[in-house]
Amino acid sequence: MGRLRVAIVRRGQATRLWTRNRNDISDGFPHIVTAATRQVPDGVVLDGELVILGADGRLSFDALQQRLVTGPAKARAKAAELPVAYAAFDPSQPRGSSPNVAVDPVRRQRLERLSASWAPPLPLTPVTADIDDAREWFEVLPATMGVEGLVVKGAATRAWW
Repeated sequence: MGRLRVAIVRRGQATRLWTRNRNDISDGFPHIVTAATRQVPDGVVLDGELVILGADGRLSFDALQQRLVTGPAKARAKAAELPVAYAAFDPSQPRGSSPNVAVDPVRRQRLERLSASWAPPLPLTPVTADIDDAREWFEVLPATMGVEGLVVKGAATRAWW
């Protein structure tokens, strides 16, 4: 597992990174905060994952762990040594809505519009509606990149989180 689920919260001039356990890890990833502040519009909340590709091109949990335990004083230096990307996969849900409501089929389109001008380290996770592409990803990505699994669901199915 070379990834960590994180929300980016953009409000005014502030950008914060929050884990699912409600830990603010913003100080440990200043380059992600800077990129999000510059590129993500005010008021947007993103769901995604911090990821690090190791020297072998595979997701590296060890490298991500090193970044997580790096204090704020050394975070910028560590960012150059172990660069992290934030792979966004979902824009925020409207305030007050239940996460168990049916997935809006235009949410990915909204995310793609939001991210049209983004540059690294803010990529989007790949998606496909092509079954042959999905099969290839399922066969190739675990071996080549260390991906542990894929989320497979219909565009109009209920959210899984």
